[in-house]
Amino acid sequence: MIATAIDAPMSPFGLRQRLRSFASGGQPLRVLLTLGSLMAICAITGHHEAVIPLFLGAIASALSETDDSWRGRMRAQTEAAILEADVV
Repeated sequence: MIATAIDAPMSPFGLRQRLRSFASGGQPLRVLLTLGSLMAICAITGHHEAVIPLFLGAIASALSETDDSWRGRMRAQTEAAILEADVV
């Protein structure tokens, strides 16, 4: 019998890496669901002028959920500055 990568025992570090990559893979789906829901609600209620502020609020709240390391905070600040520069 040949042992494959699936059959091989996994170290705690390897398991943690797999779980982290699995969790981060759902991020685009959550973004699509959030922004699509906001756009649909604005279209249904007729408040088309509220789409951009709601999108910016959703993006800002997503950026605020960063890790507490200095690299995570620096990346979040850089992304926020870039997004703010694109709006202005």
